[in-house]
Amino acid sequence: MGDIPLACPQDYTYETSEIRLACNIRLTNLLCMLVFPILCVLYGISVWILITCSRRTGQKCEFKSVQFLKLIIFDEEEEFIKAELDNFKSNSNLD
Repeated sequence: MGDIPLACPQDYTYETSEIRLACNIRLTNLLCMLVFPILCVLYGISVWILITCSRRTGQKCEFKSVQFLKLIIFDEEEEFIKAELDNFKSNSNLD
């Protein structure tokens, strides 16, 4: 791509619109190549934390935010289902 800057500036004089498109594709590719290793490291750290936690406690470990969400969502659903079953039993003659 020669002397075209990496940031693909608007004020640069491109020979054709295809060269400008190729410059934008190159910039997107470079950004993806930078983000991918960062995400891999974060994923590796999270897996390492979960493995270490499960070895230490002998149980399956989850992140606290996931457990918190499960408690909120499932407890509310369980209470709703119990209330609906009680309502159904009181309104039906199945006893």
